[in-house]
Amino acid sequence: MLGLIHYFDVPMVEDQGAITLMKNAVCMHEEDYGILWKHFDFRTGLHQVRRSRRLVISFFATVGNYDYGFYWYLYQDGTIQLEVKLPGIIQTAAVVPGAEYSFGGTVAKGLGGPNHQHFFCARMHMMVDGEQNSVTEHEYHPRPWGKDNP
Repeated sequence: MLGLIHYFDVPMVEDQGAITLMKNAVCMHEEDYGILWKHFDFRTGLHQVRRSRRLVISFFATVGNYDYGFYWYLYQDGTIQLEVKLPGIIQTAAVVPGAEYSFGGTVAKGLGGPNHQHFFCARMHMMVDGEQNSVTEHEYHPRPWGKDNP
């Protein structure tokens, strides 16, 4: 982690429509992400190294027995990455001693953990520098061998 870290308060709507302010609910900080690029110029003897940085915006959401950690990574080249971590406690089911648990795996004597999946969906409206954004793809090919390209 580098430099400053900032926590944001977030207003949340409760079941009956009332607003509650969640203190320090979202965290933002900058991380060192290793070497961005490195070059040694053998002609001049000069070395250059630049570090990569990424901006991290993170929060946790508790749903039932799970605590989901959401980590948005914003990189210098424009890449956006989402990592979701699931450090919660699994929901278990009692299993009769000696019986097989056919809905998942046995996690301890007399306890089964059901097979299931977690799906996350993010809708992003990219409005970088206004509404006139565009995406282009460039595919470069070498010139064919020939008299003008030996």
